[in-house]
Amino acid sequence: MIGHDRFEEIIPIYSLGALDGAELQDLKDHLKTGCSICESLLKENERLATIIPYSVAGPLPSPSVKGRLLEKIHRDQETREKVLPFPFINRLRPIWYGLGGIVAAALVIILLVSNLSLRGRLNNQRLELENLSKQISLQSENIDSLKNQLEKSKSELNSLINLVSSRNEITEFLENPNVVVINLVNFQSDMKTRGRILWDTEKNLAYFYGLNLPQAPTGKSYQLWAIADAKPISIGVFNVDEKGNNLTKLETLPTEGQIQKFAVTLEPAGGVPQPTGQMYLIGDS
Repeated sequence: MIGHDRFEEIIPIYSLGALDGAELQDLKDHLKTGCSICESLLKENERLATIIPYSVAGPLPSPSVKGRLLEKIHRDQETREKVLPFPFINRLRPIWYGLGGIVAAALVIILLVSNLSLRGRLNNQRLELENLSKQISLQSENIDSLKNQLEKSKSELNSLINLVSSRNEITEFLENPNVVVINLVNFQSDMKTRGRILWDTEKNLAYFYGLNLPQAPTGKSYQLWAIADAKPISIGVFNVDEKGNNLTKLETLPTEGQIQKFAVTLEPAGGVPQPTGQMYLIGDS
């Protein structure tokens, strides 16, 4: 059991927080008994401990107390050196941890702001890309439409050129005094179909044009015949346009016998050697 004198010696060490082990526990137990001398001594030493940092000099501890303090400091120093191989760096570590946390938080905020900005730019780029795709699609449709219109215009132009050329050729053809005109009458009473043969008897060259012929059914076509000495001779197969009209140039006509009539019948596509189908036009030469 520690004597009272010993308690008075270790109270200064206790007030500085340097007391440990069994003596620390014995002193705490002794102070709980309400010893007025030790409580007074402890208060005085605690007061001195609070003003030590502000004093140039102060009361010196007894040699035994000083020895105990130095021994305590030495032991603590050895323990810290064993546990912390880099004491200075380890003392700074909490500071770096604090600074690292602040920097990390700042970086997170910067990254979040940058991410939001990039997302906004990405969304804008996507919208622009969608708009451009729509514009390209519309332009492509317009281009296709213009191409179709151009092709249609070319076709119509070619048709007009051919029509004008044919009309000019027919006009010149009609001015020839050797050309005779043969009217072909409608063989079907319920139709407005009619036709003509323009025949250059000297050159044996002719033009046929028919008007208001019905569209030929699938697998059928019209066939033009010259009837010489009561024998029908095929002189051409043709189809009509959407209006039921046709203009055909006949490079040559049959020379076997004398042609008395011309006729148009509806036959299987490609024509037949002898007429088998319904007659639509007929006329005397």
